[in-house]
Amino acid sequence: GWRGFVRFGPPATPERALAFGKQALVANAAGLVRRSRRYHLLREPYAARARARLVAALALPRALDAEAAEAAIDRALAARAPEHESFSAVAARLRAAHRPHDILKAARDLHALERTLTQ
Repeated sequence: GWRGFVRFGPPATPERALAFGKQALVANAAGLVRRSRRYHLLREPYAARARARLVAALALPRALDAEAAEAAIDRALAARAPEHESFSAVAARLRAAHRPHDILKAARDLHALERTLTQ
């Protein structure tokens, strides 16, 4: 036994199938979506969540309906960065996207607009 231990070293511990931590949680969720090819299920919730985050960041009334909130976000974006595409146009592009590449591009554009407004 000792010769085997010295020759091969201690027994290797297997890696966990699911890692701990926030970054691992995001990676695991992304891997699940990628494997199941369910990108289309992320379109509307991502746009709605981005709208909700911007409503909170811009201190807009929470009681606004979706169209009024997007119009208010568009006005704030036009005041801060008129060269950018409007939030409602990018969100509509995200909702209408079908291919995974188009969905990811629209989501990145929406995230960039969000960063522009919250910085």
